[in-house]
Amino acid sequence: MAENKPIVIRSKAAKPGSKHVWSKMGDHIKEFTAQIEAQKVATDGSGGAGMANISNAISGLPSPWARPSMFVYAMQTDVADVKNSGLLAFYGALVDEWKGMISSFALATASSFQVKRLSLSYSNDSDIVRAENIYEPVGAFGNMLFDKQQLWEDQSKISDPNRIKKPFIDLIYFEGSLVGATSPESLCFTSPSYRLEAKYPFVNEQSNKYTDPITTDKLTQDQFDILYSYVKLIKSKLPSFYSKYANS
Repeated sequence: MAENKPIVIRSKAAKPGSKHVWSKMGDHIKEFTAQIEAQKVATDGSGGAGMANISNAISGLPSPWARPSMFVYAMQTDVADVKNSGLLAFYGALVDEWKGMISSFALATASSFQVKRLSLSYSNDSDIVRAENIYEPVGAFGNMLFDKQQLWEDQSKISDPNRIKKPFIDLIYFEGSLVGATSPESLCFTSPSYRLEAKYPFVNEQSNKYTDPITTDKLTQDQFDILYSYVKLIKSKLPSFYSKYANS
C-alpha cells in the first residue's frame, strides 16, 4: 500500500496522514517547519543564490507577516550546528542578521536611526467592523495578522472589548534606509532588501547586511564592553516586557 503523505512539503518531521482527511498540525508545526528539507546553500558568507532564492520565496508568501514570523521560527530552532542545510541555514542567517541589528542599536549613534509608527487600521482609524472598504491595503495588512492582531496593538487598551482595534508597526530606518521594524515576538526583524555600508563591525562585507559583530573580529574592547552591557540591559528588561503581553 502506498504511503499517504499529509502535505507535499518535504520535512524530516512529517507524520503519516490519512487518505481523504485533512491532517491537523497543531503544536507539531514548529518541529515540522524546523526540519523542512530545502535546497542547500552556499557557505562562503554571502549566502549565494540558494540563500537568495529561499529569502525571495519566504518574502513572496501571500502574507505580509511571513518574514517576521520566520524570525520567530528561527529563534525557536537550534541552528548552532547546522551547516549548509537549506531552510535551517536560512534560519541561521536570520538570527545572524537579528544579532547584527541589535548590535547596531548599541554601537551606532542614536541620530543614525529614525523610527516611524505605521497604523495598520482603515481610514479614519476604523477597524474591519467599521471600515467602508475592507480592501484598503494598510487596514487589510492589519487584518492579515489574524489571531495575532492583539499582540500588535497598544497593550494598555486591549482590555476594552468594544475598542476599535488598531494594530501598528514601528518601521526602523538606519542612515535614511529602511532596514526593518519592531515585533512583539522577536523585538525586531530586518527587511529582506536593505543594504548597508561595510564600515561597521555589525555589517557583513560580502552581503552588506547586518551580521553578528562577534564573528567579524572588528570589535574593539570598548565596543565589546558597550555591546555586552547593552545586551545585559535588554535581558534584564525582558520580564517586564513580556508581562505587558500577558493577556495577548
